[in-house]
Amino acid sequence: MADRGRGTAPDDRVPDVGRAGGRDERLPVTRLDGRLLVPALSAWAVLTALLPRPVEVSAGVGLACLGLTLAAAGWRRAARSPPRHRARPAGPGVRGLLSLTLAATGLVCTGASAHLATDRAGPVGAWAQERAVVSVEGVVTTEPRVVSRGDERTDLVVLHARLSVVRGRGVVSAVRTPVLVMANAGEGWEDLSWRGSVRATGRLRPPEPGERHVAVLTPVGAPQQRAEPSGLLAGVDHVRDRFRSAVQPLPADARGLVPGLVIGDTSLTPEDLTEAMRATGMTHLSAVSGMNVRRGDV
Repeated sequence: MADRGRGTAPDDRVPDVGRAGGRDERLPVTRLDGRLLVPALSAWAVLTALLPRPVEVSAGVGLACLGLTLAAAGWRRAARSPPRHRARPAGPGVRGLLSLTLAATGLVCTGASAHLATDRAGPVGAWAQERAVVSVEGVVTTEPRVVSRGDERTDLVVLHARLSVVRGRGVVSAVRTPVLVMANAGEGWEDLSWRGSVRATGRLRPPEPGERHVAVLTPVGAPQQRAEPSGLLAGVDHVRDRFRSAVQPLPADARGLVPGLVIGDTSLTPEDLTEAMRATGMTHLSAVSGMNVRRGDV
């Protein structure tokens, strides 16, 4: 008879938590893997370097990278497979990382070149180099913003528009060209509605290097508003206007930055804050974050 006073037998001991079947099953250690940052950063770095160059260059680089990606994939498929007893690496190896980098660079460059080609199609860019006077029709894609010149001259009204029709040099062209409009305040440009259709006459000139818009339009006289935004866009504009009213009690920097982050409206951003964001490379916060809500340039 077993002696009950001696305690629990060895076979009756409670198994250790974390052990099953005599094996130590410890939780796996999570490690950060930053290898996928290489394709992303490389793709954007190449695109940044190619943006000031002609569209054909970025398109050629993109197509070349995609071709090399397909060639590398075919070569790896044709190569001899490794023995089954060898364990495959958990993440992409050097060759896989190189293939991902080429694929990401190719997709980014070809997509950007297609977008830029659409923007630059038509005669607007060439006419801007010639400082031509044209008649245009288009859609306002940002809220008008009044900017002080800092002297006795009249304030400027700055806005972006996407031209749909341009007339000049005896030619009428249908385009989809983004332009920057810089007009004198007091002529009605500050009263334009977001997504409203307008018609105007003005002089074109080339933009600063690296700018997204294809030309700068200096209007002559007041705009002719052809149509107000549709009912849905008018409702969106009402919500945006209420949002701007809600941030009025905030300090100047917050009052200008919050609408840019949330709805892409940079009309209230102070000039010194805009310059500071441009100098530190932070303009994408309002340009991209707000574009998730406002697809103004589409």
